[in-house]
Amino acid sequence: MHVHDRGGKEAYKGEDEQHALIVAEKAGVDGIVVMPNLNPPVTTRELVEEKLARADKVGSKVFYGVYIGLTSDLKQIDEAIKVCRDLFPRVPGMKIYLGRSVSDLAVTTESKQRRVFGRLGYGNYKGVLIVHAEEELLLRPDLWDPENPISHCRARPPEAELESIKKAVLYALESEFIGWLHITHVSTPEAVKYINSIKRNLLRTEHCAFRGISCDATPHHLFMYDEMMNLPGGIVLKVNPALRTIEQQQGLLQCLKDGMIDCIATDSAPHSLQEKLQPPYLSGYPGLDKWPRIVRKLREQELSQELIDNLTFNNPVGILGLGGCVKKTENPGDLNLNEYTYGNEFWARI
Repeated sequence: MHVHDRGGKEAYKGEDEQHALIVAEKAGVDGIVVMPNLNPPVTTRELVEEKLARADKVGSKVFYGVYIGLTSDLKQIDEAIKVCRDLFPRVPGMKIYLGRSVSDLAVTTESKQRRVFGRLGYGNYKGVLIVHAEEELLLRPDLWDPENPISHCRARPPEAELESIKKAVLYALESEFIGWLHITHVSTPEAVKYINSIKRNLLRTEHCAFRGISCDATPHHLFMYDEMMNLPGGIVLKVNPALRTIEQQQGLLQCLKDGMIDCIATDSAPHSLQEKLQPPYLSGYPGLDKWPRIVRKLREQELSQELIDNLTFNNPVGILGLGGCVKKTENPGDLNLNEYTYGNEFWARI
């Protein structure tokens, strides 16, 4: 449900559409939908179609879709609505960054965020809106020190995530948004519990027009924690949102076991090793190749097979409306797959 490939001007990272699809097939993944924060950002029909065309040349059995990115420009939002309608299911939704992550594709001020939600409501957009939730005003980039990698966790505190999620819900309500709100890579139990409170108390009431709300969590937030960044090479664990304390990590894992999280999403985001270890010290961690190990880890946590199937396939397909488009296979994937040049030692620790 959440994969970063590269291609185009970022193909030098080694993760173009072809490689992502090859890795997905080796890992037993039946479909991927990729993110738009590329160079250039995928915010137009032309760029969406170019990306889909490159993927189609691979001839993979793996379903390939792409989210179109949102800006605060009203004409661009209108085009994005039309692209989702015209190119569904290959474009099963939109992505909005409420805080800057990697690239400049972000809508960070309150007025512009309200404008986006208002336009989606005005345009009767019924599809899925994927939300990267981090409140820009609560980020502390001044605290980041690459000599002390764990400082990244203080620079992007958990309060920024929860506040941004609350604002997204508020703006969706104000604008009478009728689509589906999906909060991606939640990193704390507090965020999950807030989203579940909206599910229980607000959905399907006269006060709420949007048709659903859901969330996913990543394997690195579920099984890794901030102090691992103090280990040798720990700077490669720099991700957005940041890793949390071991107590928050354990709480998030308990939320997963309790059925409060809808999907597992790798947020696989490879960069070149140089970009991770030297300026600009990019955030992102590869994980697509670790899918078989992730599934094994879920079994080790004694999750039922039904819950695992829902987290890894049924719920993502249902939320994105891809039933009939993505075929579930029995390919278990290669447990020993190591397709990327860094991070493997940390997967071995969990």
